[in-house]
Amino acid sequence: MGKSLYIFIAVFVSAFIFASCGNSDVKQEIISSDSILQQHELLYPKDIIYFSQDFFLAIRYEDPIESFLDTIAKLNLDKLSNDLTSEDIKLAFWINIYNSMVQSKIILDENSFQNQNLFFKAKDVDFGGGKISLDEIEHGIIRGESYNNNAFVNRFKLNKLDYRIHFTMNCGASSCPAIAYYKPETIQEDLDLAENVFVNSNSSYDSLINVLYTSELFNWFKEDFNGESGIVDIMRTNDVIPFDVVPSIKYESYNWDLKSKNYK
Repeated sequence: MGKSLYIFIAVFVSAFIFASCGNSDVKQEIISSDSILQQHELLYPKDIIYFSQDFFLAIRYEDPIESFLDTIAKLNLDKLSNDLTSEDIKLAFWINIYNSMVQSKIILDENSFQNQNLFFKAKDVDFGGGKISLDEIEHGIIRGESYNNNAFVNRFKLNKLDYRIHFTMNCGASSCPAIAYYKPETIQEDLDLAENVFVNSNSSYDSLINVLYTSELFNWFKEDFNGESGIVDIMRTNDVIPFDVVPSIKYESYNWDLKSKNYK
């Protein structure tokens, strides 16, 4: 009887140890899975707009940007879609991201700007687990152009084109608008200010020959400005020309020389 009891206890203890080891492995696996999930949660910013502003400020004040780029590369797109709840929030976020991404590409490889076609069209921006181009952000998302059934663009593009975005987006060239960051709560006033600054800095009127001189940017995106009549209206609103004149327009050549760190 004593020997049988000993054998029973030995078998029971062995089984308990085996079960404990097995449960420990399972428990460890669960803990590891939870840790991975928590790490992914931590990668997503607490406030996505503040994050886009901080990204810009890190670039402006020459702080490290690697953590920002890593966060953007791993962004949860479902969370991002849920956070971009209004057109003003979308505008502020995407303008900040575009300007910051242009500057970050120049910081990481200034020579990449020499081939400007590739600079803007290459799908080399890591975003939310995929790759997109600067053109897709500018023309697809912010301007709302069709991008061949591009799921990313179609998911995030703005519902309405606001021509004033052209005075906020910096492409790295000398003739580009200066860079600032934008907040949803003041973006309408900030867009008006950006328009006024750019228009008056890049336009002049010769009343003797009734000619308006202005940036070639207006010619490239003429449709966004509602044609030349719309351009004339913008010049009137910003006091470049009198309200009672209809001038001919001469578009000044764009200076594509690199000009980084062009901040307001």
